[in-house]
Formats: sequence, structure tokens, C-alpha cells
Amino acid sequence: MRHKNNFIFILGVLKGGITVSSMSKAPLCYLYHTIDFDHLKGDSSANITIIGKHNPIDGSDICKLEQYECHSRCAGFCFGPSPTDCQELYRVDCPVGCHSCFTGPNGTKHCCHSECAAGCTGLGPKRCVSCQNYNQDGECVPECNGLEKYDREQSKIVPREKDERRYFYESYCLKECPDKTLIEGKYCVVACQAGHYRNVDIDRRKCVPCDGPCPKVCAVPKYLDVQMLKELVNCSEIDGNLELLNHLYEEPGYEPSLLNNLRSVKIVTGYVMVDGGGIPNDKKPTNLKFLENLKVIEGRDLHIRYSLVVQGLANLTELGLRKLEKLSAGKAVFLNNSQLCYGKNLDWKFLNAEGVQFTHNAPPDFCAKYDYICHDTCDPTKGCWGKGPSQCLKCQHYIKDDECVNTCEEAEGLFRVGKNECHRCDRECSTCYGPTAFECKTCKNYRFEDIDTARFQCVEKCPNNTYAYQNDCYPCHDNCYNNGCNGASAILGSGCKACRFGVHTDEGIQCLAGSDVMNACNHWDGYYPDLPSTIGIQTGECKKCRPECKTCISLNNCTECQKYKIVPNNDTEKMIGCAEHCGEGNYELFPYSSSEISAKSPESLGICQQCHSLCDRTKSCKGPTEFDCDRCDYAGIDQLASVQCVPSCPQSHPWYYENFCHAHDVATEARNRMILIAAIILIALIIVALVISYLIRRCTRYRKKFEQEQQLHPPEIPEYDKNALTRRPNMNRLNVITRSQLTNSHRVLGTGAFGTVYAGFYKVKDAKGKDLQIPVAIKEIKLDASQSWSTETEMIAEATIMASLDHEHLLRLVGICFVGGVKLVTVLRPMGSLRDFLVTNSNCLGARDLILYCYQISARNVLMRKNNHVEVTDFGLAKMLEGSNSAAAGSKVPFKWVPPECLVPRGEFSEASDVWAFD
Repeated sequence: MRHKNNFIFILGVLKGGITVSSMSKAPLCYLYHTIDFDHLKGDSSANITIIGKHNPIDGSDICKLEQYECHSRCAGFCFGPSPTDCQELYRVDCPVGCHSCFTGPNGTKHCCHSECAAGCTGLGPKRCVSCQNYNQDGECVPECNGLEKYDREQSKIVPREKDERRYFYESYCLKECPDKTLIEGKYCVVACQAGHYRNVDIDRRKCVPCDGPCPKVCAVPKYLDVQMLKELVNCSEIDGNLELLNHLYEEPGYEPSLLNNLRSVKIVTGYVMVDGGGIPNDKKPTNLKFLENLKVIEGRDLHIRYSLVVQGLANLTELGLRKLEKLSAGKAVFLNNSQLCYGKNLDWKFLNAEGVQFTHNAPPDFCAKYDYICHDTCDPTKGCWGKGPSQCLKCQHYIKDDECVNTCEEAEGLFRVGKNECHRCDRECSTCYGPTAFECKTCKNYRFEDIDTARFQCVEKCPNNTYAYQNDCYPCHDNCYNNGCNGASAILGSGCKACRFGVHTDEGIQCLAGSDVMNACNHWDGYYPDLPSTIGIQTGECKKCRPECKTCISLNNCTECQKYKIVPNNDTEKMIGCAEHCGEGNYELFPYSSSEISAKSPESLGICQQCHSLCDRTKSCKGPTEFDCDRCDYAGIDQLASVQCVPSCPQSHPWYYENFCHAHDVATEARNRMILIAAIILIALIIVALVISYLIRRCTRYRKKFEQEQQLHPPEIPEYDKNALTRRPNMNRLNVITRSQLTNSHRVLGTGAFGTVYAGFYKVKDAKGKDLQIPVAIKEIKLDASQSWSTETEMIAEATIMASLDHEHLLRLVGICFVGGVKLVTVLRPMGSLRDFLVTNSNCLGARDLILYCYQISARNVLMRKNNHVEVTDFGLAKMLEGSNSAAAGSKVPFKWVPPECLVPRGEFSEASDVWAFD
């Protein structure tokens, strides 16, 4: 663009568009009538719009009301009536192929250079009015030099000389990027591209690729509020201004801890402003330590002329901006902070700021009263950011871990750098002279010599290709490669932890070296290369050849034999295999010589020749013909003196059986014999099975009958053994049974008015002292029933009388037990009561048979010993009752078992009539 008479003369539009809006009639109408806009656009697609040529009241064309003509020198195109307002036409009447041209001194039209835009004043790229692409040192070029060039002699990219280097910036090529831009390769940019960042700790202006996730860049378009402050987490760079104004501290949800979200910020591209409005509030910060990691304030935007503003914070006592290094633009101001003592005496030259203003902050007497002074380890000439050794601008003696200290002792694991820097040794060093593990004087764990650098290094544990001995790491055997080791040898386990290639030896598995498994096994005779099958060997294994092989290339492919070589049946010179001795499928043609002298020559090998193809390969033979086979592969023909092996049975011997060809059907004869033998065996087995079945059935019936007889005739109680004919029963003895002699199975046999009857066993010894278990019935007397006897003595006397009775139809009382109540023990009759017997056999008994049974005794009180033998078990009282003259009328007695005389009217029932039980 050219500027004449404060008016813009546009020569061309390459990109974008133009919109013209004016309230002045004349310039607007000249633009509308006398400008060639197509000439301005050229080949571009620029959009040009003119606003304001119509009357805003009636919409009429203002420019039609007057005539607007250019000066005669302008050839009809101008920006105004003056001869200096002519539009320059550099695309008119140009030679063919020119996009723009100029008129020479003799009036001839000449093409402008291809890099020119908007015309030119002469030949070449240096005479362009404007550049199509880039302007490098006054010359229009398609691209800037950049930082590198191609060296044709070396065929590689090499750096340019410093005076040749040019950076891309907008449409210019510059030797240095402008201060407010970043450097990304050969470009000057305002922000790094995706996947790149600027490391403020190394070079704050250079964009480098991210190593992993990129540091977070947060865009801040306006002053901070609570919601935005919550989102600024882990931000390394603030793209914009960082404004903490007074209203922030009054917002709902604000807490002073939210300011800690800004601790990660290192760069602010605009300005930083912390304004408390001069209003006291406990939530307002007392220091700016939440910005303690801030290093650069670039000042691309300024607050008036300031890039750092701290004002109106009544609670602020210290700054805490201990890592701030530079204000790239603008000044710093600290204003109206009534308790701020730190910062005024700070040496602000280090910030390269345009100026620092410190006004209306804490007075000196206030600072002295509250001891708001720099720490004694700080350099008093440089000042500090706040209280404590970490806030010094410069240390008086040493700096260690971002804090100033007075001493730097080697024994504490420290070392000095320069005059005043104190650093910690590497964590593996006990003492050191530098920060790395290569600069240790003594090690905490192990010392390792790095072969590449020939330097010793302290390590926590020995590297993978070394092993530890005492406090040093020694290299593993070369054959271990990088698998690690436990010692210096190449043996797996005691030496290498794993082998790339290995071989089994008497000492163990030895690791081998080589480019591949074939190369590793070349020096091992009697071994062949193969895939690993041993744990600990990774890539390849040298495996031992078979015992018959001297050398081999695989398990089944010998190249040299140890003792015998195997030759074909028809060729004794060709070797097809090896053997330790001749045997299966071959025979010894030539014996092996085991002498030391002959064993070294090939002639010492024995020869095993293959048997004839008709011989069985699993057997041997005596010679090479089909008559020498120990056994035939398919079949043979017995010829008395020898057997001839044949591939199939001939017509003379058509019958095949058991590897032989026969003249008659031997197989059928053998099969018939087998069928006959099988039939005989089967018949014999059937007969045996029938006999066994008969015997088992008979034994089973006998056993059941025996068990029935055993139940009907249980063992007699020794004292009452009826076979002892000379022994009379003791009629005055009552057998008292103890707990250990009586076993109650709790199987209920029946219940009555006086108690419940259970099945059990009575343990006694026979005459020979052998233990017997006699099945018994145990009648447990109910408590209320037992109380009908006046005393226990009376009950014992009653039971004694019952035990003294001896009759074949009376159930014998075995004894009495007093454990857990009174229990009467009698012999158990498995056939049960007469009632159950009658019910079971009711279909076999008629009315005549049933009336033969005594109806005066309850059938449930009569037990069945046999089908024709019963025993009464409950037979009333066992003593004589004394009569009484008293009588009672209307008494109830059991109807079924009363005597007949009680059934007549006015019948009398007494002890005299109660003798029916013995009828």
C-alpha cells in the first residue's frame, strides 16, 4: 500500500477481502465509479464490498447526483480528482504470460518477476512493490533460507552459517524472531503446534517435541472467577492474562485453597494482576506463594503499562515469587499493600523489567516490629521475596535444594559447585564430587565399571550383564550375552542365567557363542543344531547325535558312523544309515574292528547290509536273499530246508495263515478247532454257574431258616438253663440288673397303663465265661404308676414273687433295673403278641378256631413263642389280697375280660372272682 495525502492507495488484494464504509460522499463515489476492482483482485478470489453509496433516507444513489471525473493523467481510474490520485495499473497491456508489468524509460512494457505482487518498478525480485511470498533482505523469494541446507558434496543436510540463517515470520525472512514470538524450527510463531511445548527451564522461546503428554496450556480469556479457577489444574502456561480481582474473594464457593491450582503455572503470556481492592478480607491471600513456580511474564498484553500488578491486599505480608526470572515487557507495581514489607529492597535488575514502582506499602517501623526481614542466610545486598531461607534472591553462602544454607559438608552426602552452590550426591553415593552416579567417591551398594566410558558408577544392584562379588560388579562371560549371570563361567546356573545357544556337557549346560545356532555348534563334533528343548536355552541348542553316529546334521541323519554303517541290499558302497550293531532289518556283512589303530581309519567300520525287501524289517536275516530272512514281511513258503519269503501267496499255496502260505485251508481248520474248544468251555461254565446258583439258593434258604430258629430260640439265661436238670430254680432270688448289663435300643414295642416297653439287650456270661447278648423287653414303669406301690421295698418284694413263678406259658421276668426309674426286664419274643398274630392270620382262621382262644385275657398281653406256644406276660397282681367287707356300686371294669358272673345283673366283682387269669 502507498500513502498519499493521508489516503490509502490499494495496489492489489492477494487474499481475504475489502469492505469500504464512509459518510464522505466524494471519496466513496470515486471508489465506486473510478476504481478498477478487477485489476486489484487479479487472479485472486478476494471479495470487495462498498457500503454507503445510497441515501439512507430514500435509498437513492448518491453518486449519480454529481459527476466524478479523474484527472487527465489518470487514464480514467483514480481515487480522487487530483493528478496524484491516479490508480496504478500494472496489469494493463502487459506482454503475453505476464501477471504484472512495468513501463521502461523508452515506454516499453516489461514483465515483473514471478515473486512480485502488486507490480514492480524494474527488473528482478528486488524491484517488486510487494512480495508474492516472502521478503528476504529486500528480495522477494519463494521461501526463506531457514536454518539448514543440502550439501551436494556430502549428500546430507548441514546447518547454515549464522549470517545465512533466516526465520519465517509472516511475509518476512528475519535473522532473529521478534521478542514476543516463539521459535519452532525455522518459524517464528505465537504458539507451539500440537505435540510441542516450550521448556521454560531450558529455553522458554524454543518449541520442542513433547516427551510423553505435553504440559498443559490453559487459555484464560478474561478475569478469573471461581469456576474458571477450579478448571486451572496442572496448567504449565496461561495463554492470556492472570487477573485475580477483588470480586473473586467474595464469590460463593471461593476458598483460599483454590489458589493452589495455580502452583504449576510457569509462564503467563499476558500480564499478572492481583487486586484486593483495599478491602480487608480473611480469605484474601497473605502471600503469592501460589505463584511460586512462575518464571516468566511475557507481557504480550499490558495493564496500562504494567505486566505485574499487586495492589490493595491488606493481608499481604510477603510476595513469595521466588522463581520469577523475567518480565519480558512492561513494568511492575506494588501499591497500597499495608502489611507488605518484602520486595522494596529487592534487586529488580535481574527481571530486566522496564521499571518497578513500590508505593504505599508497609512502613519500616511496622516491618521492624514484626521482624519482617530477610533470613540471615540471604545476601543482604540482593533482598528477598519473603521470610525464610527459601525466599532469598541470592544466598550469602550456599544454596541447597532451593534453600540457602551456611555450610556444605561432604559427610552429609553433599558436594560444592562453584563458590556458593551446594548439591546433593546421587542417591547411590555415600560421598561424591559431582551430581551423577559416575562421580561418587564411595558407593552405598555396588560399584560398576561402565565399559563404554571406562568410568566407575555406583548402582543399587548390578546390571544385567554383570554379577555381584562383595561390593563390585564383574562382567559376565561373553557367552551369556545380556541374559545376566551368577558367576564368571559360561555354565547355565552357576554362570549364565540363560543361554542364547547351549549344549549339555558333563559339567552342566554350557552357553555357546555364535551368530546363529549352526555357527555355535560347528566346533562340537558329535552334535547337531536344533531348536531348544531345555529350560534356560533361548534360541538354539546343540544336541548330541545318536550313539551310532560320529557326526550328524540332525537326530536321524548321520554323516559319519561310529561303529557300523548300513548299506542297501543291492549296493555295498552306498551308506544309508549307522548302527551300533547289526540286527533289525540287516545283518553283519563285515565286522567292526575295535582296536585303537584301526579305529582311526574308515576301513575299521563294520558293515550292516539290509535284508531282502521281503524280510520283516523288525527282524534280522542271515544273508541278502529272500531265503535268508528270520521272518517274512508278508508270508513265506515252508520248503523244509528253508523258508522262501513271497510278496503274495502263489496258486500252489493259496491259503494264507499266520505269516505262511499253505496248500490247504489251515485257517478254517484252526477256526473250527477254536469254535469247538470255545463251545466246550462255555458249556462247562454254564454247568458251574448252575451249580453255584443252586448252592447259593440253598444256603440262603438255610440261613433264613436258621435265623428264624435263632429268633424263636434265643439263648437261655445261664441261671435258668433247662438243660441243667440237676439244678433247681432259685425261687427266692430277684436279679437286679446294672446299667452296663442293659442296653436300650429305644425301639418301642408297646405301651400300656403302667408304662412303655422297649427292645434291648441283656449282657451276661455263659458257663464258659463267654459274653452273651440276650434280646429282652424293657418295660419302663411310669412315675405315677410306680407311686401306686407304697414303698420301693414293697415293689421289689412284688417283683421277687413274679420272678419266682416258673411255668411254660408264663413269660419269665429276667430282672429289674433301677437306673433312670424302675424297669422290668423280660425275655423278648420276636413273633410279637397274640393280637398281631391273629390279625396277620385272620384269613386262615374261621370263627370256630377263633373261639378256642381265651377271651378273658387281652390278646396284646399274650406273646407268641411259637405257632403253638404262647406266654402270658401281664397276669395281674402277684400276691394275695386281704378281703374287705366294704363294697362299691357302679364301678367300671374292662368289659372284654371280666368273668361271666360280673355280667349278670347285680354281679359282684371281688378278689375271689379275679382268678380268671389262670383259667
